[in-house]
Amino acid sequence: MTSTTHTTQDPHHGLHSEDGARRDEHSGRDPQPVIKALDLAWLEFVKPDLERAETFARDFGFTVAARTPHALYLRATLPGPHCLVIRRGPASRFLGPAFLAADRSDLDRLAEATGRRVRPLHEYGGGHVVDLLDPSGTPVRVVHGVTEHPALPGQRPLPLNTGAMPPGSTRPSARHGNRPGSNGSATSCSPRAASAAPSTGTCTTWG
Repeated sequence: MTSTTHTTQDPHHGLHSEDGARRDEHSGRDPQPVIKALDLAWLEFVKPDLERAETFARDFGFTVAARTPHALYLRATLPGPHCLVIRRGPASRFLGPAFLAADRSDLDRLAEATGRRVRPLHEYGGGHVVDLLDPSGTPVRVVHGVTEHPALPGQRPLPLNTGAMPPGSTRPSARHGNRPGSNGSATSCSPRAASAAPSTGTCTTWG
């Protein structure tokens, strides 16, 4: 009879660098960071019209996890917390990112090092948060203990227009191909399901 030992990776392994920043690394990297973020939790935006924002989000492939009169919480197909928050406001803009801490004690260390405080997150998802500002003045949140959702089913692949080879031709023709609906049947044009949040590099698309 054999037994299997399951080990979990320490999220704080490799947190500090004895040699400082690596070659070609961002010059603003602190050689002794206070904590190490586990992942990007969500991105926050402000929009004046939540109804239009919800329509766009659904067309983009996101699912509504929760909705209040003042905020929209969206999730993707991968397991984890909601990945987008859209708050009602006078003008469209990117508000800031939220990062997931590996442990609740990380929030305490971060709050102590920055002169902030850990507070309960009194909105959808719950958990605790430390609110910070980056050097440019953009709000940055670090959270832990928020509600995690199970994975959602992925979208069924849609038929493709691969074309067929007309008699005597060496080039496929869409006119003779098996494009969706070419046999008179209706086709589905449902949006592709989003698997994760857009990266911080695509914030202008939503902002």
